[in-house]
Amino acid sequence: MLAIIFLDIDGTLVNNKRDGLSPKTIEAFKALKENGHIPVVATGRIPYLCMDIFPKLEADSYVCANGSYIVYKGKEIGKFPIPKDLTERVIRYCVNNSLGLCIEFADLYVVQNRTEITDKFNECFHINSPSYDKVYYKNHEAFQFVICANSKKKELEKEFPELVFNVSNEHGLDVNLKGGLKEKGIKYLLDYLKYDIKETYAFGDGFNDIEMIKNVGIGIAMGNGNSILKEKAKFVTLPIEYDAIYYTLKLYKLI
Repeated sequence: MLAIIFLDIDGTLVNNKRDGLSPKTIEAFKALKENGHIPVVATGRIPYLCMDIFPKLEADSYVCANGSYIVYKGKEIGKFPIPKDLTERVIRYCVNNSLGLCIEFADLYVVQNRTEITDKFNECFHINSPSYDKVYYKNHEAFQFVICANSKKKELEKEFPELVFNVSNEHGLDVNLKGGLKEKGIKYLLDYLKYDIKETYAFGDGFNDIEMIKNVGIGIAMGNGNSILKEKAKFVTLPIEYDAIYYTLKLYKLI
């Protein structure tokens, strides 16, 4: 039976602390396609921030912006943009409270309110040349925010009950509409394909991967993943630096 395999990027496909994509990971991703399976990148990143990754993998199907932007074989099939009035409220709040804010669109990553912490956040993900455009949001759909104020998480949740806040790294929070993250985008894709969820796998390492691995046939936590994720997984594999994706796909006889 052919399978759909959902794979997170940071900490799963890509080792940000070392050398990015390993040759074995690239080999494994392409081997899935050769065997007739469907590998799908499922990431908190927007497509714009995957431009150095997708070509290496020859990835043409992805669930981006934590489930808010879905593409299958190069065709946009679904999206869940953040309402413009909500975007404006978040901008006002961050500016008035001196909080770093980045806005993620499908085709651009914008630093909306720059602080020292936004620079540190972007350095962690190797975003070396972010755009600075205060009005881009007015004519484009926003899919995700990054608010650089981890210590303000509870305050932000109270201020914006329609949003969900997840720690991305020590410097910032991924901010999305409530109603599901990656699992929402995955369900949308599976419904579009009329595909049996029993034949699906997912690999992840972070907090935003927890619901994803709980809502597929076989959820797999990376050995370098957080402890809560590992508790929810059906299998905990090796850490990323040991070519965990290649090893695990071999284990499950998918490649």
